[in-house]
Amino acid sequence: PQNILLWQASGVSAAAFVARTCWPLILSGVIAAVTLLPFTSRRAKRPEERGPITPVLYLCAVAAIILLGGLFDLPNWASLFIAFAVALPATYRILPEMAREFDVKSLVALYAFVSVVAVIAYFAAGRLGDAARAAASGTQPYSALFIGGLSALIGNVPATQLVVSLSSVSHDAASRLAVQAGLAGNLGPVASFANILALTMLRRAGLPLKRTVLLQVAVGVVAFLPAFL
Repeated sequence: PQNILLWQASGVSAAAFVARTCWPLILSGVIAAVTLLPFTSRRAKRPEERGPITPVLYLCAVAAIILLGGLFDLPNWASLFIAFAVALPATYRILPEMAREFDVKSLVALYAFVSVVAVIAYFAAGRLGDAARAAASGTQPYSALFIGGLSALIGNVPATQLVVSLSSVSHDAASRLAVQAGLAGNLGPVASFANILALTMLRRAGLPLKRTVLLQVAVGVVAFLPAFL
């Protein structure tokens, strides 16, 4: 969601937005992989069953539609609408399973965060406006520290919404903020909605959470370094 907000603010095509954000994200992925290497086990067993290939095909189709939308000068909202519409034939057969596994509490928590941030942005625009505008300019290292710290407290989507609501983001700064918000999602258990879902799955499976969170934060801090570029 934070990427959609910043992509809209950037005013550039999807291809240009991806080109501006991919290299810091690739570098962060390499850093994270190298950092995690000592924690891997060569004796770990590979899963006997593999998941369906449908989600992979769906994601590839969504990416292709969004990129092609830029070539044909479609509005961003139109490209997104067409891309998400592709999900219907890909997922209609597993809707009952999705309903059983759907985590309503986590989704409610996400919307609660976003709603609270919207209220705060409205009533505290004067006090937070200067800080948000400074972060929206993309000036380093303040921008990365602001986005990273705020995301670790309230999540990267609400943090992005706060900055976008209280300031105007330039085309050049939008891609930089997207990198910062994306990498900030690894800085803590509530830094992104995906973390909440993943930790919920671990808790249901009876796996230890404390070590997982500590490792996530440690790797997240190191992998966040490209956000300062």
